[in-house]
Amino acid sequence: MILLPAIILTVLVVLGCFKMVSWCIVLPLAVLMCIRRPADKRVFRISFLDVSLLLICAAELAASIYSGYVPKSVDACARLIGIVTLWFYMRYFITDRSQVAVMIKTLLLTSLVMAVITMITYLKHRAAFMEMGYTDLTSVRQYYRPLGIISNDWTAILICLLPASLTLILRNGNIYVRILGLLTFIAMNVVILVSFSRGGYVSLFFFYLTAFGAILLFHRKVMVKFICIAACTLTISLGSVMMSDKESVLTTLSLNRTTVQHRSTDARLGKWQEAVDLFKSRPYLGYGSGNYQQASALYGKKEYNALSFRSTNSYLQVLAEKGLLGGICYLIGIVAFIVGSVVSARKKVDTIPFIAAFAALLVHEFFFSSIFENNCLPLLTIIIMFLSVYPVCRYEKKI
Repeated sequence: MILLPAIILTVLVVLGCFKMVSWCIVLPLAVLMCIRRPADKRVFRISFLDVSLLLICAAELAASIYSGYVPKSVDACARLIGIVTLWFYMRYFITDRSQVAVMIKTLLLTSLVMAVITMITYLKHRAAFMEMGYTDLTSVRQYYRPLGIISNDWTAILICLLPASLTLILRNGNIYVRILGLLTFIAMNVVILVSFSRGGYVSLFFFYLTAFGAILLFHRKVMVKFICIAACTLTISLGSVMMSDKESVLTTLSLNRTTVQHRSTDARLGKWQEAVDLFKSRPYLGYGSGNYQQASALYGKKEYNALSFRSTNSYLQVLAEKGLLGGICYLIGIVAFIVGSVVSARKKVDTIPFIAAFAALLVHEFFFSSIFENNCLPLLTIIIMFLSVYPVCRYEKKI
């Protein structure tokens, strides 16, 4: 019975990823479980981060009421409220080491499956365009879509799945699990690198930078171990990708060398300016959640051909859709996470990879807007937030 909440959480996430109607049935059952279960005050204490998430929900509701197109905003708002409900479900029920172990190992297996799917898709994509004479795959990135998901969104999902394997490597446990974790971690690095996404490369760099900084500050005893893992992983993954696709890697690292990269950069800057203009036109509550593309089509710039209909920057999208009120509430949420993660990182090294993944995701969302557009990404985000900020050791009595 102690593993039941973790199993229900897995079901909820799977259903939520596929936008199944049954998610609307199972989620209220989870809420009912929370209501009927007697509260454990030692475990469940309202925190700054809890309050910030409730403020975000309030801002979403306000933006939906004054939305330019209410039905779409209501759908987006209901989904976010469902995500926050999952947060409190985890806060309420996931309080035991065995439950957290199930979550992390489930994420590890998911990472392994995603790495295999990505590699198969990439090899097919590579073979098809190599036959056509392409040697630099960055020029055909738009055709690389694992499971039909655009490359940038897929890369964001992979970033969220990075920390589970690293956590299992850092902790002392079963040697076979640690070996599987190391192999999975290397594979995840490889599949992020073969995306040839500039934002993905920068995000991966920030993942390692954040993990290194947090370990240096709070857990120097494992610093040598982390450096060895990082050096081994990067050497194997980058070396293997360079051997097969050196030109594509070097083009990606150059950031803005080719015509395609120039077009992408110019289009992004144009979309960013458009988002700023939309925010200025409705500064307080915005156009409503989920309405950026509609607002862009009706009131946005018409003098250039964008490569994407998205804002390509989640922070500017928040301002355009939810206005100043939403922007302030989301900023409070980020600050609350930073405060909580500092406290958490001091207590346990296991949380640091998840903190690093969240930091990498924040960087990714600056270069491309994925979190409000992809179904499973918010669910993964809320899980890594939980595993970052609320380590189980906080609830356990000191021996």
